[in-house]
Amino acid sequence: ANIKTVFYGVVGDVEGENTFFSTAQALGWAHECMREAAERTHFYDLMYEAAVSAGTSSFSTASGLYNIWRVEIDDEYARPITADKLRHNDRFWESRTGKPRWFLIDEYQTDLDAYTVRLYETPDADVNVDVYAYAVPTLENDSNPTHNAHLPEWFAYSLAWGMLAKAYAADTQMRNDQIAAFYRGLWDDAILRLRARSFGWLKNEWEYQPEGPEIAMSIWDRIPSTITGP
Repeated sequence: ANIKTVFYGVVGDVEGENTFFSTAQALGWAHECMREAAERTHFYDLMYEAAVSAGTSSFSTASGLYNIWRVEIDDEYARPITADKLRHNDRFWESRTGKPRWFLIDEYQTDLDAYTVRLYETPDADVNVDVYAYAVPTLENDSNPTHNAHLPEWFAYSLAWGMLAKAYAADTQMRNDQIAAFYRGLWDDAILRLRARSFGWLKNEWEYQPEGPEIAMSIWDRIPSTITGP
């Protein structure tokens, strides 16, 4: 609700009257920006749990996942493998049963927002599988407008810049490519700062290193050139 208030305040509109942009449009742009932020920065991790019965070789994950980076089977790390490699090594791999130690996702995904995970070998006993992946944050809707968006606190209001960039670029009477480019620049800057933090390119704390017999850099050389906070 607060982010939408910022959005409508900038465009000079009133939510509910919707002179320029409807609530559905604003919410849609917010969701598009949350997805873009997640895909570009990998700031949001999600674990999906699945109970796989004996004889079941594959299962589908929840929607909103992308880029699976770890799978555990009964709390043990499962190694990734490809269907092509299995075909070359074992022509009966699809019917092979036993304790699964590998997983594959290639040639099994049919939905961009949901993965199908194939276990190898097909389990001969019930197993519990944990899938770790980057994901899109939970999308909010008008039925729970006071819920917190799953975004870093310092970054949350930057979502309004992305929404405004899309709003002014939309084919409406308010279209203005220059204003859209301005807000797009603010949004891209926020995305780059979020990406730097998510990938650990900048340290959260900078500590003084006392001088010693070895050559040491000055503390001033260790301070980041830009501040990534709000």
